[in-house]
Amino acid sequence: MLPPNTVNSLLAAVMAFVRYCEKHGWIDKVPPLEKLETRDVMKGRPITGEEFERMLKVTSKVVGHEYAQAWKFALQILWESGFRISEMLGFSWDDEQEIHPMWADRQTSHDTVIVPPSQKNGRLQEIPMLPGLKEILLKVPENDRQGLVVNLELKRKRNEQLSVDCVSRTIAQIGKEANVVVTKENESTGIRAKYASAHDLRRGCAARLMNSGVSAETLKVIMRHADFATTEKHYGAIRSAQAAGDELQEKLKSKTKKSVLVGG
Repeated sequence: MLPPNTVNSLLAAVMAFVRYCEKHGWIDKVPPLEKLETRDVMKGRPITGEEFERMLKVTSKVVGHEYAQAWKFALQILWESGFRISEMLGFSWDDEQEIHPMWADRQTSHDTVIVPPSQKNGRLQEIPMLPGLKEILLKVPENDRQGLVVNLELKRKRNEQLSVDCVSRTIAQIGKEANVVVTKENESTGIRAKYASAHDLRRGCAARLMNSGVSAETLKVIMRHADFATTEKHYGAIRSAQAAGDELQEKLKSKTKKSVLVGG
């Protein structure tokens, strides 16, 4: 599935060509183009904490008891960091050419994560380290904090770093085994049921941040979106719903208090 920015860029290019055709009389008029909705490009949703726990519980059934602990650790990293799979697989304790933690010292007051230019958006970034990610990393004994943070294996894949596609398929299998449905089947439209994927863990991380009051601008930095439109497109509705709910609850509380005072 193409990311939303790519889809929109392709649509813009197509429409530019269509307008060019109209200008030269090759077509009668520019056809109307319906606005692309989030649901058209985001085939999934943020999963909940309860659903994530279900995924952890069934992990050993999918990958086997021998490898379950490493896979649970990987799922927790994804859940608490908002990383993409490729970012998680390249997350290093000590390699400055890869994504790596930067611990606070006398010169810096906050722990951060350094994302080198080799990653998706092609520029060096330093983003805040989320508290949940920090907690997971600090549980790892200091003597083990070298090389890659996450090391995954499967049967017949020993000592071989798994590909992004393989990890993606395995996590999707875990989501299916846990019966975490993120898109319901719809026979009338031909849409098949979709189960939780690694990207739904990323969405879950973003949703928790938004629901805790983190601004969309800060979320853009943490999620490392190339532009704010991507953040707003995917998570603006979450923010709007949360803000509306908070306002409604506050007003209802005030109204209830006034009623009690009047009644008393």
